[in-house]
Amino acid sequence: MNFIVNALIPSLIAALGGAALVIGFLGIGLMVGAQRAALAIILVRSSCDLVFAAAKSVLGGQTVWYGPGAAINALVVGLAVLFFLQSPVLIGSAVLPMWGGFLIAALASLIDSPVLTVSLRGVFWLVTYAAVFALPFGMIRSRESALRCLGAILFSSVVPVVYAFMHLGRCLEQIESQAACG
Repeated sequence: MNFIVNALIPSLIAALGGAALVIGFLGIGLMVGAQRAALAIILVRSSCDLVFAAAKSVLGGQTVWYGPGAAINALVVGLAVLFFLQSPVLIGSAVLPMWGGFLIAALASLIDSPVLTVSLRGVFWLVTYAAVFALPFGMIRSRESALRCLGAILFSSVVPVVYAFMHLGRCLEQIESQAACG
């Protein structure tokens, strides 16, 4: 009974909340256009990790695994499902053979999981990776759409690269100051 209260019920609530988010985000994707929503997510998602980490700490830190980043990942999964519904043969022939067995094995591992919520989070990450892998198969229809996708991917890396160089510079300054003091 303790297992049901401590693991199963919160996991079920999180799964139902995730399903509600996906349905809501699918509606948003339909309103603004799935391609525009996917390009916007690709463009800004990698730049938002620090903001999402701060928001997650406000929500409860490491005890919570359904922060704003998880909501955006649910949107990505929802958009991939939407693209799959629009062109099932194209995405199914490219994505399912590569990710299907892997995702089935991950889902099967939930049966023997000691901590179900942590395992569900891992499976959700894998589903998100598969969804991101599937997006280009549904989005790219012409040379122009391929260039838009590549441009979004390139521009999405600007903020993380600049942040990495700033962080590297700060770390090098600390190393130099410690070496001068030592």
